Amino acid sequence: MTREEVYATVGRVLNLKPEEVTPETGAETAPDWDSLAHINILTALDEKTDGKIAEIDDFMDATSVAKICEALNENGLLN
Repeated sequence: MTREEVYATVGRVLNLKPEEVTPETGAETAPDWDSLAHINILTALDEKTDGKIAEIDDFMDATSVAKICEALNENGLLN
């Protein structure tokens, strides 16, 4: 998965344009990033990685684009 795919997925779930998604986009900065949106983001990303995200123990704590990319990178899922 690429950073662009992460950004596009987050943008799609939050109804944001791709250029509006930044590393800082997260639960604290995006008004539409609530608990349901968080689950939807993680589910969409999990589908893109064929279920590999579900194997990452602390992925639920990734509450920003930067943290999501960091977790993906640490687990060899980010190109």
